Amino acid sequence: AAIGGNGSGPAGSTAGHSIEDRLAEAIGLARAIQLEVCAAEIVPLPQPRPSTLFGSGKVKEIGELITAQDAGLAIVDHTVTPVQQRNLEKAWGCKVLDRTGLILEIFGQRALTREGRLQVELAHLTYQKSRLVRTWTHLERQRGGGGRGEEKARLQGSGEGTVFEGELVAAALGHVAEDGLAVG
Repeated sequence: AAIGGNGSGPAGSTAGHSIEDRLAEAIGLARAIQLEVCAAEIVPLPQPRPSTLFGSGKVKEIGELITAQDAGLAIVDHTVTPVQQRNLEKAWGCKVLDRTGLILEIFGQRALTREGRLQVELAHLTYQKSRLVRTWTHLERQRGGGGRGEEKARLQGSGEGTVFEGELVAAALGHVAEDGLAVG
């Protein structure tokens, strides 16, 4: 895994923690799920870019590092939008996780009970749902009529399966809590 923390925004110096502390924490989180960290660096982020978060030069530089290290995963210690994630994955040729995605992976690996696994799955589905719905919002602007027609059906379809699956998980979680089952 290659890890990049930034020097500004939500993942910058927060609540008395230095940028170096945040990077060390991100490395620790990656190692918590047995990821081999092959590179880690603090990336200045004076102006987040809507398309890739980082400027084109930094995207290229990190991409070269990922290629040289043969990393299959890049972790960005910052909130990454679905568009930024898709563009970075395309540019870097590897999977990209933001801090929330990394933490969900950790919880997923450590959940031992059926209730715990269901809670993590529900959190993961909720996270994915918010990302799926936002990935289709560009279609509403492509056509007049407030996004009606095929585009709106696609937008609704993107979230519906996840909502339905999330409702099933929530219902199962409710049954587990009611029954007091702790083993799965």
